[in-house]
Amino acid sequence: RARSPPRRRGTLLPVAGVSEIRPPSRAEAVARGRLRRAAEAARSLSERLADLGCTALAAEFRTAAHRLADPAFHVVIAGEFSLGKSTLANALLGAELLPTAVVPCTARVTRIAYGESSAARLADGEARPLAALRELVELAAARVRDVAGAAEWVEVLLPADLCRGELVLYDTPGLNESESPDEATARAVALADLLIYVVDLRRAGTLSERAGLDAWLEAAPGNVLVVANFANLVPEADRPPLRERVDRLAAAYAQPPLPRHAVVVDALGGLQARLADDAEGWQRSGMADLAATLLHAARQDRWTLAARARGARLRALRERFARETAPLHAEAIRAAE
Repeated sequence: RARSPPRRRGTLLPVAGVSEIRPPSRAEAVARGRLRRAAEAARSLSERLADLGCTALAAEFRTAAHRLADPAFHVVIAGEFSLGKSTLANALLGAELLPTAVVPCTARVTRIAYGESSAARLADGEARPLAALRELVELAAARVRDVAGAAEWVEVLLPADLCRGELVLYDTPGLNESESPDEATARAVALADLLIYVVDLRRAGTLSERAGLDAWLEAAPGNVLVVANFANLVPEADRPPLRERVDRLAAAYAQPPLPRHAVVVDALGGLQARLADDAEGWQRSGMADLAATLLHAARQDRWTLAARARGARLRALRERFARETAPLHAEAIRAAE
């Protein structure tokens, strides 16, 4: 559904707890050094594979080298459809940028990075600028069945506080609506230094939710932060046992070195509070805790988290490389004998 141009926030700064964030530690310098050496090794292996004529594998290691060396911190929001993922992203960005609705309405992955002025383009191999952010809203709101064959990613530049310092945020289509968006979401998750997995507080930890995480993390465990939305729909007295379920879900998966591994929020209430510069409402919604956790990740544990996620993906690629080249090694040995 078409929407009015994105409404920008006022002066509310969603950084509760930022004063507690310390300068990067020695561990951060060590992690960044590991990433740099891994990128050089992947690049060198890519060149050797290219010389041997293994073009496909060479391309994969070349891509891996680029990702290992990427200075940006990639945060991907994912989960089943109609869980308020786009509302959550809007609240973090401080603008009604992404379409929201009761029915699934995000048809493409939307990549949001910092820019001094707002701009958007389709990413389909041939960049096509959008005349205005309103076009992005209308485009992203198009239902999946109406956009077959079109670009699956939209790239947005926005002067959002959260994205300063090269934090890149991804809003993804909901899982289990159709096959194509699931594949696009999986490709976005493969880039994640931190995965924000959104669940419904009232039914967190369902089999389908676990299946989605299992599929993404089976090959390369990453960093998962579970966010349980719709706290506003649960009476305060009924929340403790539901919060325990959310904590158990978070504990079952790869836990990042962060102050918290699960956050309970009211994303819509947080968005409304931020647009109204309502600091108390922002805090009450739980979004202040989530924003503080993200800023902690991006400013204090950025390279530790990146090394953990990117290193796991590189190990998975190396293991696949070993399996695929094992027959060639055996054949070479037989030939030598």
